[in-house]
Amino acid sequence: MNLTVDPRAVNQNLSGLFMTFNTGQSAGTLSSSFGVERMVAGDKSYADSATVATGWDLLGGAIDPLFGTVGLHLDLLSTGTSPTHTIIGLPDANNLYGDANPSIAGNGPHNPFFGESATFVLNIPGLSNSSRVSNTTFQFNTSAGTYIGVPEPSSFALLGLCFGCLGLRRSRNRHPMA
Repeated sequence: MNLTVDPRAVNQNLSGLFMTFNTGQSAGTLSSSFGVERMVAGDKSYADSATVATGWDLLGGAIDPLFGTVGLHLDLLSTGTSPTHTIIGLPDANNLYGDANPSIAGNGPHNPFFGESATFVLNIPGLSNSSRVSNTTFQFNTSAGTYIGVPEPSSFALLGLCFGCLGLRRSRNRHPMA
């Protein structure tokens, strides 16, 4: 989830996530992924459309650029999908991307984005109840080089929230309301 409010430029869009586990997992597969496409027009308004596959990839044996640890890299930039499908943050209080410059507003190569979040279902062999994320680094932009590390224990809370939402979603899908 990208919580940036009214991003000015595409370099504020999320395009990857490095994660390292205390139990050493560095291989896995991306079972599925999807998000709601968001087009930001030249007048800074936006429209959401279909839920589609993200086009992102999960790379094993990745070296985290900030911590130097080996883990997994959920990545858009290594795919043919980039520079579309980065995750854009929230619109402003007027429900516009009022501060957006031309790298966002009406930009053909970068549109569509994913509106605020996307869902990734990972299969990581060997994860257990005692497995914890020990490092997390968020990647921004449409080219490599912009990274922000999340200090502990914040990444535990963030990832816990993400996995909790995924569990809630699965629970609702399994038990439809009468």
